Amino acid sequence: MKRVRRNRERWQPPAKLVELAAFHCGRCRGTLTPPLSLLTDAAALSRREGTSLVPAGRYWRVPEGQDFAGAFAVALGDLVSVGYHSDARRLSGCCGPSGTGGRNRLCGCGYEVGTERSDCIWPQAVYLDPLQVLAVSPDAEPGAAATGEGG
Repeated sequence: MKRVRRNRERWQPPAKLVELAAFHCGRCRGTLTPPLSLLTDAAALSRREGTSLVPAGRYWRVPEGQDFAGAFAVALGDLVSVGYHSDARRLSGCCGPSGTGGRNRLCGCGYEVGTERSDCIWPQAVYLDPLQVLAVSPDAEPGAAATGEGG
């Protein structure tokens, strides 16, 4: 019997992760972060509420079986020219967005690029959607993507 994937939109292609990557918008190619170093040791993540999940200057690929699996988690302070969604339902939460209302962070061009989860009951992070962003190695040829599909 053939297995059928029902939600094709969430399929994540295998990605080659690079040691140093700057994230760019999948639509306009605008810069979303400065170059960030890959974090491979999950022990370096903060599990404390109200603190940054990922250390500043780093990015972490969320493994399967976790919320936001496949996404690139980055510190809130590492975002550049990234705004909030105008739909207040996407920003609901006690002390910050809970991340349950869908993508709530936008590139300057208006493209939905990720989900901020910064409510007081979670460690804080922005989960950049690999289908919406490009992770580019700083030494790559202009326009070359190292990971992600873009839009």
